[in-house]
Amino acid sequence: MKKQILAISMVLVSGIAYAQPQKGRSLLGANLNGSFSTEENPSYLNYGFPNNGTKTRYSSFGIAPNLKYFVSDKASLGFGLSYNNSSQKQRDIKADTLLNDSHSNAFGVNFNYTKYFLLKGKLYLGLENQLYTSLNKTNSPKQDYYKRDVVSTAINVGYAFSPGLLYFVSDRLVFSTYFSLLVVNFNSSKSNYKYREYDNVSGTYSFNEKVTKSSSLDARMVKWTNLSSLTIGIHYYLGKKASE
Repeated sequence: MKKQILAISMVLVSGIAYAQPQKGRSLLGANLNGSFSTEENPSYLNYGFPNNGTKTRYSSFGIAPNLKYFVSDKASLGFGLSYNNSSQKQRDIKADTLLNDSHSNAFGVNFNYTKYFLLKGKLYLGLENQLYTSLNKTNSPKQDYYKRDVVSTAINVGYAFSPGLLYFVSDRLVFSTYFSLLVVNFNSSKSNYKYREYDNVSGTYSFNEKVTKSSSLDARMVKWTNLSSLTIGIHYYLGKKASE
């Protein structure tokens, strides 16, 4: 009986020893993120028109496949792709009419460098440094009582620092969760506005169009309550164990 217990213990210890970052191996997987929230505002004046109060629903979803190669037992270099979809729907509460229906799609690529620190057993702390770029297109019809239609295209280039946790379930399966804590982002955007304008002389509405361009640079710390910055990942551990 003692020999059986000893044999089982040796197998468990062996599994723990290999379930860890190892030079020459790779992690292939994907990160997921999403959020949903609702906001209500009381009645107010919107561009001179009475508003009966608004209810706004926000939702977002993202997926990011990635590959990381361990250049040492404590660090990896990686490459990834990303897709994010977000929407915002705002309604007049009393009249139950749609005021804004905005949809956004973003495609991106990133390069990352991650350091790993053992916390306990199979649990590791990961500190990820990421350089990224993305292309974002947003459609916002009926944004207000002037019935503006807005189509915006934006290019983002930036840096993100994301601490996270990794759990090496087995020699092939790894779970992770990361949070984008610090973001430095440069944004260059172009917006095409189509809007309704009232002519006091003729007493009729006409539709006009204009194009605006803008750029901005910002650095910010992200609040822990911002769930859209939290990702959950599942990864397949490629490569052979050190003993193989």
